Amino acid sequence: MKEKLNIGIVGAGFMGRAHSNAWLDAPYYFDLPFQVERKVACDAMENVVNPFAEKFGWQETSDNWEEVVKRDDIHVIDICSSNQSHMPIAVEAARHGKHVICEKPISRSAEEAGKMLEAVRQAGVHHMVSFNYRRVPAIVLAKKMIEEGRIGEVRHFNAAYYQD
Repeated sequence: MKEKLNIGIVGAGFMGRAHSNAWLDAPYYFDLPFQVERKVACDAMENVVNPFAEKFGWQETSDNWEEVVKRDDIHVIDICSSNQSHMPIAVEAARHGKHVICEKPISRSAEEAGKMLEAVRQAGVHHMVSFNYRRVPAIVLAKKMIEEGRIGEVRHFNAAYYQD
């Protein structure tokens, strides 16, 4: 039997739903050396987090991220909350030995990002920023074409960001 990797997610909005879906799908796409456990979903609003947890199969809920990052049974904190909360959650999670996944933008300033980096380095935990569209083949091709000058000088673009 594989060792369990217990996830705590903070934020039950759109990105929380997207990350929950990724945690559900990961074992179907990758031969993981561990079993992903959606352990606890956290959001300040109980009326949001309870149906969120039920829909995505989170085992428990909390309205207090500070309690979640202190739990001994949580290995990874997945931060999908509002931008102003990223730094304090990431720093506290690292201080408690949790690996950190943080949705973009990582922080509101370079100073906050520096504090986050220092915390994960001191704790010796893994950390990453989620850039969901960065490696999409169409985006990579467009970037390459622009860099090579194949489409001329870009002066304007119009894009759509497909989400609710």
